[in-house]
Amino acid sequence: MEREIRRLIGWLERRGVGFAEGLSDGEVRRIERRFGFVFPPELRCLLQRAMPVSPWFVDWRTESEEEIRGRLEWPVEGALFDVRNGEFWYRPWGPKPPTVAERVAQAEARLRELPPLVPVYSHRYMPSVPGEAGNPVFSIHQTDVVYYGNDLWSYLCREFGAGRFRSGFCRAEPRRIDFWSDLAEDSERVEW
Repeated sequence: MEREIRRLIGWLERRGVGFAEGLSDGEVRRIERRFGFVFPPELRCLLQRAMPVSPWFVDWRTESEEEIRGRLEWPVEGALFDVRNGEFWYRPWGPKPPTVAERVAQAEARLRELPPLVPVYSHRYMPSVPGEAGNPVFSIHQTDVVYYGNDLWSYLCREFGAGRFRSGFCRAEPRRIDFWSDLAEDSERVEW
């Protein structure tokens, strides 16, 4: 994977992405402890080799804790907005409560049970679970969720240029992730 990461960084640099020194093991552990998630393996590998610092990437060293927490909360807060202001309901949560306050309380409790999503770039996120390589990257705006890459590699290719970075790590299909995949796939489990 290390060789692939080096190639990927060079490819991204040619497309204008700036990088800083990679995160140390200690920095990664502190970030994961402070924010309550574990980086997906390939994202951790990239961030430890060279950390993207161009606009819209998370600068894990210099962004304030408040800014990072806001980015971590974005997907849950967006879904709650749609519960509060729209007709969104996720059927596996059970029958839709009669009042908005009850719907929001139940939705928030369920959303807080989901494993955290890790911000990659702008409103693009990777699930932290399962803790193995190959999780998809989602583009998330409220409950408008789209697979933006079957994995980190295909996502970066899509976001930063036409053509395809050749990697043996690209997944043919996205891995299913509870809740978020249902939104991305417009599942019958979602009520509008």
